[in-house]
Amino acid sequence: MALALAAARRETSAPEPVDSGKFAAQAGAFLDTVEPEAGTKDAGPIELALHALEGNYQLLKSGLLEVGAQGQLPVAEMDARLRAASIMRRAMQQATKAARLLGGKTSAVATPPENGKTPS
Repeated sequence: MALALAAARRETSAPEPVDSGKFAAQAGAFLDTVEPEAGTKDAGPIELALHALEGNYQLLKSGLLEVGAQGQLPVAEMDARLRAASIMRRAMQQATKAARLLGGKTSAVATPPENGKTPS
């Protein structure tokens, strides 16, 4: 995904819209939230952050489509920015899935079996 994101960003030449920068900054902060070493075991903060990220993605997408439709941004530029945002969104979704899996594995290892016996 990182290679696809870099390729999409190379196709852009116009200054980055403010919303794109905000979305990218929010995605970076989101990665800090799902970082396994952050120790976040509660899925609540991760789900809230993902929901907020999704909302901002939809706003960014709407804004890019609008300026593209109005001719304020060349269609190729709009398409590249939409692809970059979509790739970033998918990467955050995958990071969330990984955090869920790691959280489940961590809690399964740390919790002793109910019957008190050691698993074989």
